[in-house]
Amino acid sequence: SVEVAAGMFADTKWYQDQPDGVLYCGATVIGYKGDPNCDKLDIKEGTRTIVDKAFNGLDIGEVNIPASVEYIGAYALDCPRLTAVNVDKDNKNYASDEGVVYDKAMTMMKLYPQGKTDETYTVPDGVEVIAANACDGNKFIKHVNVPDSVSTIFGWGDSGGAFKNCMSLEDINVPSGSFNTGALYNDSLKVIDLSESVSSYSGDVDDCDCDYLIFRNPQCEIMGMNKVKCIVGLANSNAKAFAEEHFIPFMLLDEYEAEIAATTTTTVTTTTQTTTTTATTTTATSTPSSASTTQTTTTTTTATTQPPTTTTTATTQASTTATTTASTAPASNTAPVSTTEPVTTTEPANADEPDMSEFYGSWLQFKAVVEGKEIEVPENELIQAVITSDHIYRTGSRESKWEPEEDGKSLLVNGMWKIRLDGDVLVFTEIDGTEYHFRHGEKPVSFGDPNNDSKIDANDASFVLVQYAKMSTGGEATMTEAEKSAADINKDGKVDAKDASVALAYYSYLSTGGTDKLEVYLGYEEADVPVKKSEDD
Repeated sequence: SVEVAAGMFADTKWYQDQPDGVLYCGATVIGYKGDPNCDKLDIKEGTRTIVDKAFNGLDIGEVNIPASVEYIGAYALDCPRLTAVNVDKDNKNYASDEGVVYDKAMTMMKLYPQGKTDETYTVPDGVEVIAANACDGNKFIKHVNVPDSVSTIFGWGDSGGAFKNCMSLEDINVPSGSFNTGALYNDSLKVIDLSESVSSYSGDVDDCDCDYLIFRNPQCEIMGMNKVKCIVGLANSNAKAFAEEHFIPFMLLDEYEAEIAATTTTTVTTTTQTTTTTATTTTATSTPSSASTTQTTTTTTTATTQPPTTTTTATTQASTTATTTASTAPASNTAPVSTTEPVTTTEPANADEPDMSEFYGSWLQFKAVVEGKEIEVPENELIQAVITSDHIYRTGSRESKWEPEEDGKSLLVNGMWKIRLDGDVLVFTEIDGTEYHFRHGEKPVSFGDPNNDSKIDANDASFVLVQYAKMSTGGEATMTEAEKSAADINKDGKVDAKDASVALAYYSYLSTGGTDKLEVYLGYEEADVPVKKSEDD
């Protein structure tokens, strides 16, 4: 039965006469009477069927299945605390591996217990299918290694995605076939890695976002995309074309893998000035550790860092350049508003188009005009705009391309919004006629928070990756100087995936109870030590 069979008998004398425990009706388990609250449950030999939802939601730690069982119903063993299902080796229909249930031939993975606490699981070679709902509800698993033998991951969204509700899952590889994100239905993923044997990808289920979607097959057909922060692939591939067409950050596969290799274990040797120097030694511990010494010799710092494809755990300190000399001062928490003119390009972006370089640079809103009335905009709602030779970015809006209008005196964004210059004022006109007036300038931005939302989290890493992807493919970064300074977290003079990795590691540190501000976490500043007061005080 789709419903819990035991409930159908709850009001009968037969049910009331049964002792607490597993309810059997002949050779069929129909449910459980009472509260099991047990670490181990043995199904008796001779049982042939366990009906759908028989133990659904019950407090059971482990279940032993005898050789006689021929059928285990849907959701029958969906128990939050269940750590293992052990199937008798003589069972003709089922088998188990490390507490995970398979068909007898070990070709289909049927059930991964919800309470199994392993963070990594490797599906045995030879398995061909991962069933719908197979891992549904497990809150511990982070990494699933799928062998090349798997051709199908079953399920569709909330109606049966194989990894539905696996809220800690961070990366999975897909070895072959056609793949649809409905089979995962999981928005905690950081990486989906599609092998060369994956011929098509469809991302049409909203609850399956990821940070990196890797295409190793240059001809892989893409039929829809989820909210992916960065597509990784090959030059001249369908993935690259799709990313460019839809304004999604793109990274070349070899650069992505080089980042992994470069940031896994990096040794940096720095020769310091013969002055007082602060050296930070970073180790892979649960919280960052730093030590300050005075030295006049060469300092070597070894850091184990977080690659962009791996999980963002607090066991990683992701800065390989946290060794600084006295001549390198940490960036201040806020950058002053700039009133200087931007550096303009003397040559137009295209010789056949008018020179629009007067529009380039960083602009900060100072007023809005709605229906002819000037409106004062609160400081926390001011819009920052950055215009490069081909793109414009506004606070709270997606980066867009622009083109010059025929008169060569204004820009047209996405064919809808007009930008013109009125003296030294840039006027941005919305479709409804609302105007936003800008002057050259920049918003103050806190170090490590380039997207300026007053917190350091995965969104800042995404901001950095978007800019890095643009620059790595020959584009221009649409960032203010203040944002660039805030985004260069490891202070190596450039904004790249390493900075994103540091941001993710720090975010993970905060998420697990860390309290040090970013500068202290990275060793740029000493931690504040409270002054101990005497009893007289």
